[in-house]
Amino acid sequence: MTGVGGSGTGTAGSHWDGDSLSYPGVPFSAWDFNSGSECHSSDMNIHDYNNAEEVRNCRLVSLADLKLSKNYVRDEIAGYMNHLINIGVAGFRVDAAKHMWPGDLRSLFGKLTNLNSGVFGSGVKPFIFQEVIDMGSEPISASEYIGIGRVTNFIFGAKLGQVFRNENKASYLHNWGEAWNMPNSNDVVVFIDNHDNQRGHGGGGGPITHFEPRPYKLATTFMLAHPYGFTRLMSSYNFDRSNTDQGPPHHGDTINDVTINGDQTCGNGWVSYLYVLNYLRIPTTTSAYNHNRYLLLHNIIPTVIGIRLRALYIALYYHTLYTVHVEYEFDKVRSYARMEIIMCGRLNCT
Repeated sequence: MTGVGGSGTGTAGSHWDGDSLSYPGVPFSAWDFNSGSECHSSDMNIHDYNNAEEVRNCRLVSLADLKLSKNYVRDEIAGYMNHLINIGVAGFRVDAAKHMWPGDLRSLFGKLTNLNSGVFGSGVKPFIFQEVIDMGSEPISASEYIGIGRVTNFIFGAKLGQVFRNENKASYLHNWGEAWNMPNSNDVVVFIDNHDNQRGHGGGGGPITHFEPRPYKLATTFMLAHPYGFTRLMSSYNFDRSNTDQGPPHHGDTINDVTINGDQTCGNGWVSYLYVLNYLRIPTTTSAYNHNRYLLLHNIIPTVIGIRLRALYIALYYHTLYTVHVEYEFDKVRSYARMEIIMCGRLNCT
């Protein structure tokens, strides 16, 4: 909803009043929001993140807090989501899910209809993932939301950032995934950074961002190559890091078009790495004798039997790099090569 205080007119023309919690376009009234009966902080805002009840029943940064425990509220939200499903939306990201009770979200999502069977097949529900910032230090855990939908794994980017900044050993990645005290692969969405923590917002760790291009490329490529989690790529833009609320590149009221530079990076103030798309096309049938852990790394091995490759598969298994049989695609020519790979120097491998 809106912040508490102020009033205005929505894009569809309906009036709203944040002081009286009146939203007739839905309609929602003050009866549909949490009040002093649910929230016991002095000003209705969250102050203590070690108090799960306060986090879920009080207002986040003075935003009006809908009473999701109320069936009417759930029905109105589900009705809107089902309208989106009917016009082709296939999934939803739930912002600030930790500020809602898991049982309320489960009941809400249980009201959603199936996706279009002609496109997705019969009985398919929308893809849902929930933003739950869980770095292990607060009483609200991402595990509480597993089974309702996937959850964001902020530890993934923070820990991977330590490796590719050379703050931790790359050899430790031999058991990357659940063994690092992370949830099951089928329950999470993983990413290197997102729109919040790249700016120091949201408490989601200290990730690598596009301001550190080399380790950021390496970490992103590793994420795409490794089977853990459902991966999400970040497309971003340059901003003044002293002003973390700065918006996208623009001239006046017009957002800049995205242009492509000769080196396949984005221009006009935008930041993305198109080389990643090439990696998504690389064949995945690779054998390394009986070893099944693979890393896809970009340009970290300067020379392999005299050939510089843009990308290749290497096998990393219990601290040891092995000779591998690699199937790779390079300049649209499919080739096979047997090669001895020696890596170290640019990453801490010992």
